[in-house]
Amino acid sequence: MTALPTFTADNELPAADLQQAFADVAEVAREMLYAASSAGNDTYAITPYPAISAYAVGQVFYFKADVANTGAATLNVNGKGAIAIKKNKDVALTSNDIKADSLVAVIFDGTNFQMINQLANPSIDLQVFTGNGTWTKPVGVNAGSRVIVELWGGGGGGGSSNANAGSGGGGGGAYHRFEILASLLGATETITVGALGAKGAADSDGSAGGASSFGTWAYAYGGGGGGKSTAGGGGSGYGGGGGGIFSAGGNGSSGAGGAGGAPLGGASPDGVSIYGGAGSCVSGGGVSVFGGSGGARQNASIPTVMFGGAGGGGVSAPGVAGNGGISLHGGNGGNGANGNGTDGSAPGGGGGGGGGVGAGVGGDGARGEVRVTTIL
Repeated sequence: MTALPTFTADNELPAADLQQAFADVAEVAREMLYAASSAGNDTYAITPYPAISAYAVGQVFYFKADVANTGAATLNVNGKGAIAIKKNKDVALTSNDIKADSLVAVIFDGTNFQMINQLANPSIDLQVFTGNGTWTKPVGVNAGSRVIVELWGGGGGGGSSNANAGSGGGGGGAYHRFEILASLLGATETITVGALGAKGAADSDGSAGGASSFGTWAYAYGGGGGGKSTAGGGGSGYGGGGGGIFSAGGNGSSGAGGAGGAPLGGASPDGVSIYGGAGSCVSGGGVSVFGGSGGARQNASIPTVMFGGAGGGGVSAPGVAGNGGISLHGGNGGNGANGNGTDGSAPGGGGGGGGGVGAGVGGDGARGEVRVTTIL
């Protein structure tokens, strides 16, 4: 710092000295607020000048981090003691919330240093359920925390037929995305994961998949089971309808295909829906965007679907088998086969039909799934 300026006879400070005085004050202020960290390893330490005598509520400090944090971190100013650094008011830091060489701003609230420069990444808690269980609200939620729930219902099982007869594939389980503030939920919520729809025993229809749920807030229903042929063979059973977010897909039978689940589920045959399940199709499964696709009756492949589980392929009486559908975000449908159909894949794919030339059983549908993401 420069020497004290001299005053003129009329006690006015010369312009050059005035400019230097302002610069000196700015330098002191900068040094009081900013310093580079020298400790790191989640225990940051700075020595700003002039040194503080004690921590006080409202103090603001800026520091340049020498290393990235790997977990919960502290800051020690002028050796007055390590104080925890928190983000989003009272949430402990997680790995890389502070990056090496980044400038960090904190304010002392009387207990912790709260980050105020919004460099911290929001924490995300993901809980995935492939079986029944209990969701527990994670530590660190606040008034603005959001919970995003994704559910898939179980896929329907494929039908099973006797010799020289065909059967339909099971319908895919529905997909449902639900978002809510964490503050509206209980400390825990019951999770139900839709059970798979079982394949039919010899010469019988497949079973419908079960519904998945998150507490009483959101549901996704299962696809209908695939149907067998008429007694004695010679025909092809119909596929099950895809599940919807309000109701399950209808079961296929020897005489009719299953309709898609609500809302606005597609009718069989050849039903198409956006939110509900698709109806079973004569050749290839019906398409839905959010619901499950319908299972096939005969041998054509099922189209690709977006979110719900895909339906299973069928097999016609002459013995021509069709492939199951493909889902971009859910499970794929099992293939129909001369003999035994294949299982659908999780979450929510329908099982393929079995039969054709020679007796065969269908494939099982796939179980559902519930994924709960909390943004703290």
